Amino acid sequence: MRHPTDVSDKQAWRHAARTAGAQLDLASWSAKLVEALRAWPVYQTATTVATYLSFGQEADLDGLLSDAKRFAAPRTGLPGTILRFHELTGVLEPHAFGMQEPPPSAARVAEDEIDLVLVPGLAFDRYGTRLGRGGGYYDAWLARLAPGTPLVGVAHPRLVVARLPTEAHDVTLTHLLLPDGVQQVEGS
Repeated sequence: MRHPTDVSDKQAWRHAARTAGAQLDLASWSAKLVEALRAWPVYQTATTVATYLSFGQEADLDGLLSDAKRFAAPRTGLPGTILRFHELTGVLEPHAFGMQEPPPSAARVAEDEIDLVLVPGLAFDRYGTRLGRGGGYYDAWLARLAPGTPLVGVAHPRLVVARLPTEAHDVTLTHLLLPDGVQQVEGS
Protein backbone atom coordinates (compact mmCIF):
# COMPACT_ATOMS: atom_id res chain seq x y z
CA MET A 1 0.00 0.00 0.00
CA ARG A 2 1.33 3.41 -0.91
CA HIS A 3 1.61 5.73 2.07
CA PRO A 4 -0.15 9.07 1.72
CA THR A 5 1.90 12.25 1.61
CA ASP A 6 0.34 13.44 4.87
CA VAL A 7 0.67 10.41 7.14
CA SER A 8 -1.59 12.01 9.76
CA ASP A 9 -4.56 12.28 7.35
CA LYS A 10 -6.95 9.37 7.98
CA GLN A 11 -8.98 10.13 4.85
CA ALA A 12 -5.82 9.87 2.74
CA TRP A 13 -5.02 6.53 4.42
CA ARG A 14 -8.55 5.31 3.68
CA HIS A 15 -8.14 6.21 0.02
CA ALA A 16 -4.77 4.42 -0.15
CA ALA A 17 -6.18 1.35 1.61
CA ARG A 18 -9.21 1.14 -0.69
CA THR A 19 -6.95 1.44 -3.73
CA ALA A 20 -4.66 -1.34 -2.48
CA GLY A 21 -7.62 -3.47 -1.35
CA ALA A 22 -9.13 -3.40 -4.82
CA GLN A 23 -6.13 -5.42 -6.04
CA LEU A 24 -6.58 -8.32 -3.59
CA ASP A 25 -7.79 -11.82 -4.45
CA LEU A 26 -10.59 -11.86 -1.88
CA ALA A 27 -11.51 -15.53 -2.31
CA SER A 28 -7.97 -16.84 -1.80
CA TRP A 29 -7.23 -14.43 1.07
CA SER A 30 -10.50 -15.31 2.81
CA ALA A 31 -9.92 -19.07 2.55
CA LYS A 32 -6.41 -18.75 4.02
CA LEU A 33 -7.70 -16.62 6.90
CA VAL A 34 -10.37 -19.17 7.80
CA GLU A 35 -7.75 -21.93 7.81
CA ALA A 36 -5.31 -19.86 9.90
CA LEU A 37 -7.95 -18.92 12.46
CA ARG A 38 -9.12 -22.51 12.88
CA ALA A 39 -5.53 -23.47 13.77
CA TRP A 40 -5.28 -20.83 16.55
CA PRO A 41 -5.79 -22.34 20.04
CA VAL A 42 -7.66 -19.24 21.31
CA TYR A 43 -10.24 -19.65 18.54
CA GLN A 44 -10.44 -23.39 19.15
CA THR A 45 -11.46 -22.85 22.78
CA ALA A 46 -13.75 -19.84 22.19
CA THR A 47 -17.46 -20.47 22.63
CA THR A 48 -18.95 -17.16 21.48
CA VAL A 49 -17.27 -15.30 18.61
CA ALA A 50 -18.20 -11.81 17.47
CA THR A 51 -17.57 -11.58 13.75
CA TYR A 52 -18.77 -9.44 10.86
CA LEU A 53 -20.52 -10.05 7.59
CA SER A 54 -18.18 -9.04 4.78
CA PHE A 55 -18.88 -5.92 2.80
CA GLY A 56 -16.93 -4.46 -0.09
CA GLN A 57 -13.25 -5.39 0.10
CA GLU A 58 -13.45 -7.14 3.47
CA ALA A 59 -12.37 -10.76 3.85
CA ASP A 60 -15.28 -13.19 3.85
CA LEU A 61 -15.18 -15.31 7.01
CA ASP A 62 -18.52 -17.05 6.43
CA GLY A 63 -16.66 -20.37 6.14
CA LEU A 64 -16.31 -20.27 9.93
CA LEU A 65 -20.06 -20.27 10.47
CA SER A 66 -20.23 -24.06 10.16
CA ASP A 67 -17.93 -24.43 13.20
CA ALA A 68 -19.48 -25.52 16.50
CA LYS A 69 -19.55 -22.05 18.02
CA ARG A 70 -22.05 -19.32 18.77
CA PHE A 71 -21.49 -16.50 16.29
CA ALA A 72 -22.74 -12.95 16.58
CA ALA A 73 -22.63 -10.11 14.06
CA PRO A 74 -23.37 -6.41 14.36
CA ARG A 75 -26.53 -4.47 13.75
CA THR A 76 -25.66 -0.88 12.93
CA GLY A 77 -27.96 1.84 14.18
CA LEU A 78 -28.10 5.52 13.43
CA PRO A 79 -24.93 7.64 13.53
CA GLY A 80 -23.81 8.15 17.10
CA THR A 81 -25.27 4.88 18.36
CA ILE A 82 -23.30 1.87 19.58
CA LEU A 83 -23.28 -1.39 17.66
CA ARG A 84 -25.30 -4.23 19.05
CA PHE A 85 -24.33 -7.79 18.28
CA HIS A 86 -26.97 -10.42 17.57
CA GLU A 87 -26.77 -14.17 17.05
CA LEU A 88 -26.21 -15.31 13.50
CA THR A 89 -29.14 -17.65 13.11
CA GLY A 90 -31.64 -17.56 10.32
CA VAL A 91 -32.24 -15.03 7.59
CA LEU A 92 -30.20 -11.84 7.29
CA GLU A 93 -31.53 -8.47 6.22
CA PRO A 94 -29.94 -5.61 4.27
CA HIS A 95 -28.88 -2.44 6.09
CA ALA A 96 -29.29 1.00 4.47
CA PHE A 97 -25.46 1.17 4.09
CA GLY A 98 -25.59 -1.96 1.89
CA MET A 99 -24.24 -4.65 4.20
CA GLN A 100 -26.15 -7.63 5.59
CA GLU A 101 -27.01 -7.93 9.29
CA PRO A 102 -29.01 -10.12 11.64
CA PRO A 103 -32.65 -9.10 12.01
CA PRO A 104 -33.70 -7.24 15.17
CA SER A 105 -35.54 -10.39 16.28
CA ALA A 106 -32.26 -12.34 16.56
CA ALA A 107 -31.11 -12.79 20.16
CA ARG A 108 -28.82 -10.00 21.34
CA VAL A 109 -25.40 -11.10 22.59
CA ALA A 110 -24.11 -9.12 25.57
CA GLU A 111 -20.53 -7.88 25.55
CA ASP A 112 -19.59 -10.01 28.56
CA GLU A 113 -20.62 -13.20 26.71
CA ILE A 114 -18.07 -12.71 23.93
CA ASP A 115 -14.83 -14.73 24.02
CA LEU A 116 -13.20 -13.41 20.85
CA VAL A 117 -13.80 -10.56 18.39
CA LEU A 118 -12.94 -10.56 14.67
CA VAL A 119 -12.67 -6.93 13.59
CA PRO A 120 -12.78 -5.70 9.99
CA GLY A 121 -10.71 -2.75 8.84
CA LEU A 122 -9.35 -1.01 5.79
CA ALA A 123 -5.78 -1.19 7.15
CA PHE A 124 -3.90 -1.98 10.35
CA ASP A 125 -0.51 -1.31 11.86
CA ARG A 126 1.82 -3.59 13.82
CA TYR A 127 0.78 -1.92 17.08
CA GLY A 128 -2.91 -2.81 16.82
CA THR A 129 -4.21 0.42 15.36
CA ARG A 130 -7.15 -0.12 13.03
CA LEU A 131 -8.24 2.14 10.20
CA GLY A 132 -11.99 1.82 9.92
CA ARG A 133 -14.52 3.47 7.65
CA GLY A 134 -14.72 6.53 9.86
CA GLY A 135 -18.05 6.14 11.67
CA GLY A 136 -16.57 5.20 15.04
CA TYR A 137 -19.09 2.38 15.53
CA TYR A 138 -16.55 -0.35 16.24
CA ASP A 139 -14.33 1.71 18.53
CA ALA A 140 -17.29 2.69 20.72
CA TRP A 141 -18.41 -0.93 20.94
CA LEU A 142 -14.93 -2.42 21.46
CA ALA A 143 -14.39 -0.10 24.42
CA ARG A 144 -17.32 -1.81 26.19
CA LEU A 145 -15.83 -5.32 26.09
CA ALA A 146 -14.28 -7.01 29.11
CA PRO A 147 -10.55 -6.36 29.54
CA GLY A 148 -8.54 -9.23 28.12
CA THR A 149 -11.00 -10.07 25.35
CA PRO A 150 -8.90 -10.92 22.27
CA LEU A 151 -9.54 -8.25 19.62
CA VAL A 152 -8.35 -9.62 16.29
CA GLY A 153 -7.96 -7.39 13.24
CA VAL A 154 -8.67 -9.29 10.02
CA ALA A 155 -5.77 -8.16 7.87
CA HIS A 156 -3.96 -8.67 4.59
CA PRO A 157 -0.15 -8.27 4.63
CA ARG A 158 -0.40 -5.56 1.94
CA LEU A 159 -2.68 -3.58 4.26
CA VAL A 160 -0.48 -3.69 7.36
CA VAL A 161 1.76 -0.65 7.70
CA ALA A 162 4.41 0.45 10.18
CA ARG A 163 2.22 3.11 11.81
CA LEU A 164 -1.26 4.58 11.32
CA PRO A 165 -2.52 7.85 12.81
CA THR A 166 -4.51 7.44 16.01
CA GLU A 167 -7.08 9.45 17.92
CA ALA A 168 -8.07 9.30 21.57
CA HIS A 169 -11.18 7.17 20.87
CA ASP A 170 -9.32 4.50 18.86
CA VAL A 171 -9.26 1.11 20.58
CA THR A 172 -6.04 -0.87 20.20
CA LEU A 173 -6.41 -4.45 18.95
CA THR A 174 -4.51 -7.32 20.53
CA HIS A 175 -3.86 -9.50 17.47
CA LEU A 176 -3.87 -9.55 13.68
CA LEU A 177 -5.26 -12.45 11.68
CA LEU A 178 -3.11 -12.87 8.57
CA PRO A 179 -3.09 -15.66 5.97
CA ASP A 180 -0.12 -17.31 7.70
CA GLY A 181 -1.59 -17.18 11.21
CA VAL A 182 -2.61 -15.01 14.13
CA GLN A 183 0.05 -12.62 15.42
CA GLN A 184 0.09 -10.66 18.66
CA VAL A 185 0.55 -6.95 18.01
CA GLU A 186 3.73 -5.22 19.13
CA GLY A 187 3.65 -3.78 22.62
CA SER A 188 0.89 -6.03 23.98
